[in-house]
Amino acid sequence: MARINELVLLCAGNYANNGEFSLMSDLLLNPRLTLIHIRGQNRPVVKKRHTLLTDQFRHMAESKTDIIQWLKEETIVEIKVKALLPHLLQGLEHSGVIQKEYLESVKTRTKQIADWVEFLHDRGLMDNVSMYNWLSSAGPSDRRMFVSHRLRLDLEPFWELGRQIKVLARIPVREPVLPWQHPLTKLITV
Repeated sequence: MARINELVLLCAGNYANNGEFSLMSDLLLNPRLTLIHIRGQNRPVVKKRHTLLTDQFRHMAESKTDIIQWLKEETIVEIKVKALLPHLLQGLEHSGVIQKEYLESVKTRTKQIADWVEFLHDRGLMDNVSMYNWLSSAGPSDRRMFVSHRLRLDLEPFWELGRQIKVLARIPVREPVLPWQHPLTKLITV
C-alpha cells in the first residue's frame, strides 16, 4: 500500500506541476463517494463527483441562495469514501507496521502539493493554459522563481520501499535497471 501511495503522490505532484488541478484534486481532495441524505427519504442520493451540490440540486429551489438554504436544512452530507491519498494514508496509519517518520513524510509531501497549488492560484494560474500563457510571457527572474517553487517529487521512496520489502521477505535485492542503464543500450548507436 505504501508503494501505491508513493505512485499516487508522484502522480498528484505531476498533475499540480502541470496545471491539471481537477485531476490532482481527485487524488488529494475530492471524495470518491459522497452520499446526500435528504430528510423524509429512505435512500440517500449519490453526489455526482464533479458537480457542485448547488448544481445537482438546482431543481429544489429558485435561487442559489434558496438552494443553499434547502441543502443546510434538509440534507446531511456523508463522505463514504475519501479521496485516494487520504484513504491510503489512513490505511497506512492504521496498519501498525509503517514507521511514524514515513507517515510524516507523506503528510509533508501532500502539504507541499497543496501549497504549490495555492501558490499558483494566488497568482491567477488556474489551469495548464494560464500557466503556459504566463510562462511564455514571463521574464527570466519570474521563470526562475516559478521553477524554484515547483514540486520535486521522485520515485526514490518507491524504490526504497521495494528494497525494504524484499529485505523483510528475504528476497535478494537488485537495483532497478533503467532503460538507459540496460546492457543492450551499449549495442545501440544513434
